Amino acid sequence: MLDRRRERLEQAHERLRRAPSLAVERKRARLEHAAGRLRALSPRATLERGYAIVRTHDEIVRTKSAVSSGDEVEVEVADGRFGARVE
Repeated sequence: MLDRRRERLEQAHERLRRAPSLAVERKRARLEHAAGRLRALSPRATLERGYAIVRTHDEIVRTKSAVSSGDEVEVEVADGRFGARVE
């Protein structure tokens, strides 16, 4: 009986010894997962996939009714910005 209790005590001690490193590893994995999601959802990643952000008067154009023919807009793509005129 004493041997069995000693073995359980040693197992418990080993679990306690490993617990901090396991907790750190789990938190690191969660942080990496969150960072990956942030990278995927970032405006920069969207531009890298070939999309553009169009602005007029420092506001993002979300609908075609937000601009009229002749309006000047600024277009942001992955490698920079340029001006354009709506036709």
